[in-house]
Amino acid sequence: MNNKHISIELRQAKAEIKAIMDKYDLGGLVSLHNKTHTEFEFFLPKWSVIQFEDVDGKRGIRIQHKKDEWKKPEVLGSYHVLMDCQQVCGQIFQSIDWIREQLENKVEIETAPFKDRE
Repeated sequence: MNNKHISIELRQAKAEIKAIMDKYDLGGLVSLHNKTHTEFEFFLPKWSVIQFEDVDGKRGIRIQHKKDEWKKPEVLGSYHVLMDCQQVCGQIFQSIDWIREQLENKVEIETAPFKDRE
């Protein structure tokens, strides 16, 4: 397989990180970058009531709890993982945006979102 949009090294590193997260039953965010590629993924712990699943070839989610069970530790913990990841992303975005502004003050750079790169 020779896909110019895939870095085998980043995929392998992400798999190693996922194995550690699975070992300790953790959720979290992984964002890995080298000079030319990016790999990222959001992982949920096995105990979470929210799980990713493939439905007709598309990634979806499955939520396993009843409406009146919102006080269960698994439900509250699942929500905690989501909200903390969202807050961390916001803080990371602010830091990256500040660094980007500093860099743009020093050099002229043109780039495109990774989804538009060839």
